[in-house]
Parts: sequence; C-alpha cells; structure tokens
Amino acid sequence: MRKPEFSFLTAKEIKPEGWLRRQLEIQAEGLSGHPDLIWPDIRDSKWIGGDKDGWERVPYWLDGFIPLACRSRRE
Repeated sequence: MRKPEFSFLTAKEIKPEGWLRRQLEIQAEGLSGHPDLIWPDIRDSKWIGGDKDGWERVPYWLDGFIPLACRSRRE
C-alpha cells in the first residue's frame, strides 16, 4: 500500500510566519477581532446572553474568531 502524499496537521502543528502571520494579526486586531463593538446583532445576540435574534450571524463570526483567539493565546 502506498503512503499518502499528504497528512493532516493539528492546529498546534501549524505556525504561520512572515506575511501570513502578519495578515492574521491584522485580522485579529481589526474588524474580525472586534465586530461585537460595532455590530449589535453580535453584541446583543441570544447566543451570548443578549436579546437579539441574529442566530445565523454569531456562529459565522465565531467560526472566524475562535481560530484567531486560539492563535493569540499560543504566543
């Protein structure tokens, strides 16, 4: 049997550097990291204890926010 050409990596095995690292930092420092400050549907969403519906928006935001938060905590 032939060995697979590619293998899966865990989040802990990936260490962005250079241009990619800076782009992730820019995202985390910008709107991707702080939409709750300007977007009431996220800030007041029932997903995080508020009274606004916005059910679909917060999961999409969290899908991008959590990887950025994990990256920031590892450093």
